[in-house]
Order: sequence, then structure tokens, then C-alpha cells
Amino acid sequence: MDKFMSGALIKTIPNLILWINSYNLKGSSCRYAKYKKEAENFFNKDINKAPHLDMWDLFRKQIYSFDQLMGLNYIYRYFKNEKSNGFVSRLEKMIKGPIFLSGNDNDHSRNIQFELIVSSYLSKLGYTFNFDSIVDVVAMRDGNEYFIECKKINSANQFRKRLKEATNQILKRREDKSNESMIFIDISNLVNFSQVSEYENEYQAKKDIKDNMGYLIKDNSSYINTLLTENDQVILGICFFAQKPLYIGDTLTSVTEYYFRPSSNSPNNKTSVGKFFLDRRTYSDEYVALSRALYRIN
Repeated sequence: MDKFMSGALIKTIPNLILWINSYNLKGSSCRYAKYKKEAENFFNKDINKAPHLDMWDLFRKQIYSFDQLMGLNYIYRYFKNEKSNGFVSRLEKMIKGPIFLSGNDNDHSRNIQFELIVSSYLSKLGYTFNFDSIVDVVAMRDGNEYFIECKKINSANQFRKRLKEATNQILKRREDKSNESMIFIDISNLVNFSQVSEYENEYQAKKDIKDNMGYLIKDNSSYINTLLTENDQVILGICFFAQKPLYIGDTLTSVTEYYFRPSSNSPNNKTSVGKFFLDRRTYSDEYVALSRALYRIN
């Protein structure tokens, strides 16, 4: 869990904008620069003086702004010194797009942010990256190169379509049969709570996220298993990812959970998956969370 008071995060925004500007990109006018104002609006409005205000709408925008800023801050933390042309190109696309999405928009900028967040998590496990590839994430470690397709899903009716797209892209983009592949799916927008997402403690929040993820994956279990079985020589498995900005007490916090589905339970696949997630440097929090997900197979 990433603990970060919303006020502290807002104070980091100038540094994040300066970092974007350092790539000769228009950080000061990008969507992230506008989230600061949106995040502050919720606390600056007095419902007693303006009863017509839609406080739920203000709250929703505050939560969403925090979520997007947390993502940018996470990417900055791990790639602040990255200078490759491919990374700069991805960053340029990521900072564009509308401030808020309407309906089930599948916005390219949010998809790229998810790709870079996945890269950030894997960076903690000792991976380096080739950002100049057309593949979403090319992760390299110990002489091995993995192709990873990342899809952010915004509505339940996109779920199977986006899984199929990720599979087809892996099959198309593999340069040779030695490249093992993985799919990461962001289902954060399909994990829904009551209007006000407030919890007394971290355990309660994580349990709610895990339960919601489990229901969704169980409902699509047959489709997922068929897709993986048909491509078990190519894809190691699918890692489902959900990250939600929530209030735990009076702290606005980002909570992340995972579910992992292997393409098969064969000894060879288990060894390959274990090697992919293993952090040889230290048993980091991210490694422990991902490892737990390996055994959460329903």
C-alpha cells in the first residue's frame, strides 16, 4: 500500500511538472498540472454556503485526480533519469488526453500510464527496459527478454475483447519463439464500491478489492482458461491488477491488489513464472504481493 497524504502529494506536483518540462514537453499545460486544482477544489468548497454544489461530483474528481497524480509520481520515482527516445515518446503521449473520461472511453494516455506503472513495478524486481519497441513493455533481466502486453479495461463489456486483443498482439509481435510473454490487465475501473470509498483499516480495504476482483474473474473463468490453454506455449499467464485510491481513516491512500492466472500448472510453466517474478536482490513488498497472487488461483 502506498501511503501518501493528499496534501503531501499536491506539494510534489511542481517537481513532477519540472521533470516533464525537462524533456521539452509542455508539463505546465498538461492534464497532470490541472489535477492540482481539481484535487484542491473539494476542500475549498463550503457546502453550507453553496448547497447547490454536487459534493459527490467534487469528491469523485478529487479521488480521480489523486489516482492519476499517484501514477505519475510512481513513474517519476523509478524513471526520473530515463532518457531514451522511446520513453520520452511514451511520456509525451501519456500527459495528453482529457482531464476526465466520459462513459467507457478507452483513452490512449491512460493505457500508456498503465504500461509505465507496470514497468515501474517490475523495475523494483531488477528489470531494465527497452522503451523503443512497439511492444507495451519489453522487460530484460539475466539475459532473458520478456514481452508484456498491458490493457486497461474501463467497462465489463470490454473485458473479453481486451484480453483477446492482448493475446493477438503478443502472437503478432513476438520476434522469435524464445521470447516468453505475459499479459497485465488493469481492472481497477471494474472494482466498484459504495459512493464514498472509506475504510477503517488496510485489511478491510484490501479484502474488498480482492473480493470484487475474484467475482469478476470467476464470472469470466471459462473464457480466461480457454484463452490461456490455447496459447500456453507463448504466454506464461495473466496478471490482473487493481489499484484504488481510498480513504483509510483520514488518509487518502492508494491500495493495490493482484490476481494471477497461469497458462498451465505444468512444472515448466511454474518454474518460468517463478523466475519472472523472483526478486533476487531483496524480498521487496512488491515481490511478496505478486508472489501471493501466484497462489490465488480459483
